[in-house]
Amino acid sequence: MSLASIERKNLSREESEKKRTGHKIDILFRIDDMEYFGSETYVDEDPQNSKPISYKQKLFREMKDQLDLLLKKLKFTRETIKGIKNIAIHGINQGGLNGKIYAMYYDSDLHCYFVFETCRYRIGTTWGSIPESLTSLKDILCLKNDIINVLDTVKRTKRIALLTKPEELFTIDNLPETTPTPKKSQKE
Repeated sequence: MSLASIERKNLSREESEKKRTGHKIDILFRIDDMEYFGSETYVDEDPQNSKPISYKQKLFREMKDQLDLLLKKLKFTRETIKGIKNIAIHGINQGGLNGKIYAMYYDSDLHCYFVFETCRYRIGTTWGSIPESLTSLKDILCLKNDIINVLDTVKRTKRIALLTKPEELFTIDNLPETTPTPKKSQKE
């Protein structure tokens, strides 16, 4: 269960209301209460696909929730806010033997979120596809390095915040809303 989506779903909750659950996502990478990576899998070839095209929207919604929670918890200085574009949340959509890796970051100057596809990959199933599979492995190892760089940026931002006077720190509280996730249709 994603802590970031639990946080978003319960922002407007009244004390008397029951706490709402967050999204379940197939794979999460979390350190303490911060999530940096998510993965959603699906089966393209299945005619009874339980995760139709909305699987990608779910991953993007989850990535935004993760990024929002992370950015709202950080305290910035005038210098560290310049590195905010280096704080990116990553995600993978994996269907069958194919996958796509995405990254999302927030541009504080434009007040916009940007999502981009970092790579596509295919897992080979024959001896002839070994070169293609090795390229896929290289792309996945690059993802590991990208996540490590994000963790370093977050650690540096936190360390500088600890050494800075509280009156010189600020947070990002007013992140822009995005289009709400469409509601599932009720089958009768």
